[in-house]
Amino acid sequence: MTMADAMRRLPGLCAIALGLGIAGYAGVFPEMDGGYPGPGLFPRLVGIGLAACGLALVWRPGSAEGATEGGDEMGWLGRVRFAAGLLLVIAFPWLHSVVGFFIATTLLALSVGLMLGARWVTAALTSALASGVIYLLFTRLLGVPL
Repeated sequence: MTMADAMRRLPGLCAIALGLGIAGYAGVFPEMDGGYPGPGLFPRLVGIGLAACGLALVWRPGSAEGATEGGDEMGWLGRVRFAAGLLLVIAFPWLHSVVGFFIATTLLALSVGLMLGARWVTAALTSALASGVIYLLFTRLLGVPL
């Protein structure tokens, strides 16, 4: 294994460690009576999912085709997309307070989908559906106000 391969696997190892830490820490949350899931269920699921994604990154960290040692791997379009994504994440709390959860989440998901190359109709439908499912899941099933 070369140093470049090890560096490509490093984010996956960090994700595994963070995911296992989150899942482990979720065990200290109190349990609810009657067999209902307690407040530690959601963080535990997120931690397990994060660890699984990290395992996928370690297992197959991606192709190194076209990458040069010490060269610029991202390019200008990648930098623009990265900056736009960062601005979206920073602006989300403000947008959420102005227009509400559903519209803010739909716009965020739509923007990310378009940045990843999805078609307009597909990105719009998927983002609206995902936002609706998340909203209903949290408000109706979990009783968490958004």
